[in-house]
Amino acid sequence: MKIGVISDTHVPIFAAQLPPKLLKKLDECDRVIHAGDFHAYSVYRELAS
Repeated sequence: MKIGVISDTHVPIFAAQLPPKLLKKLDECDRVIHAGDFHAYSVYRELAS
């Protein structure tokens, strides 16, 4: 089982969106854990899809 863990995404404060390379890697994971500090619901929606 592959688990991706990220935190402190700070979108859209420090970046307009999550990097495509990161999303590709997370897509290869069975589960993704966001350890907090996300500022926009759009990040949750993007990770949930």
